[in-house]
Amino acid sequence: MNTAEKLNVDNEGESYSPKRKPEILHMAEYLKKSFVASETLVTALNDDCSIVDRAEMTIVGVRIEYRPSSSLDIIQTAQRYMKDGTCQLLETLVGNKTPGNYIAVMADVKTGIEFTYIVGVEVNNIDHLPEALPPNTVIFTCPAGRYGKRTKRSDENAKNTVSSFSYTDFRESSGYVYNKNLFPYHFFDEKGELLSAYEPVKIPATEEERYDSISWEIVTLPSINAIGCVGEGIQCMFDLFDIENTIDWDVAGALNMNQYVSFGFQTDDGVPGFMGRQVANLNSVPEKLTGITLPSRLYVHFYQMQVNNDNPSIFYEGAKDVLFFQKHPEYEPDYSTGFYDLIISQYEQGSSVYIPIKKKEA
Repeated sequence: MNTAEKLNVDNEGESYSPKRKPEILHMAEYLKKSFVASETLVTALNDDCSIVDRAEMTIVGVRIEYRPSSSLDIIQTAQRYMKDGTCQLLETLVGNKTPGNYIAVMADVKTGIEFTYIVGVEVNNIDHLPEALPPNTVIFTCPAGRYGKRTKRSDENAKNTVSSFSYTDFRESSGYVYNKNLFPYHFFDEKGELLSAYEPVKIPATEEERYDSISWEIVTLPSINAIGCVGEGIQCMFDLFDIENTIDWDVAGALNMNQYVSFGFQTDDGVPGFMGRQVANLNSVPEKLTGITLPSRLYVHFYQMQVNNDNPSIFYEGAKDVLFFQKHPEYEPDYSTGFYDLIISQYEQGSSVYIPIKKKEA
């Protein structure tokens, strides 16, 4: 017998090309695409993306702890509970305001790859649930607020839709940034196909508030052994993707098959790029790959609440300076070992950046 838990929420009050159309056409397209009645269009940015005001929602769903070590990606995690019948069962037991459509809410967000996912159905206000429900079923309330709405195009990867709010073009064309006081969520159809993604947004009041989705911490990492491809610019990435399915990563000692590590490093001939996976040691480097050891270093680690499709552009568009280096002038980047910024990525979902630092000499 399961006891459902109610979660209480406190609320403090890659390419977009805006097109000019008569507002009535924008409204008609919006109404045609929107299967949710409880939202109001604020502005249409283009055919696929708009800013909307959303009403409060009550969700009944299964709570999943999503971590960097999770074996499924963010979309596959939600789809699992639609494909195995869990969402349909919840719909039968507690109802569904939009029958045949399901919702996945990101709560307790630390990063785009570390959060609590609540996958289930939207219901009318409900205080008590039936006792016999799927394990880890909870009630969750999403407060009313302003959101970016992105409809998935038929020709794109669902993770591109979910992460599109983190791209430079969205921030520049809309003026909105992430609102960390609300919760992102994603709607799916009965087949588990993503329909639309909603991300909480706001107009920043200050330059620092532009980077509300970014956090940092000073850390010391142990030495890192990595095996992968070396090449000019991002050529190393394409080279790795071409051969990675031919590599026995278990024999090579890969520590996390869901993650990639990348960085630039100094050589006598220039600064090539490296992309690969972290391994326990360099005792079993496959012929096609190169083994490199990064020394143990002091870093400032920048991470992002948004799903960013392993494109952490905002870190290099001012966040690292405004949030850290300008406030902590006692530190400076330190590339004296010949290794540059370390990026650790969850493929097509999220990346964080480690910048090597040292204290300035007095």
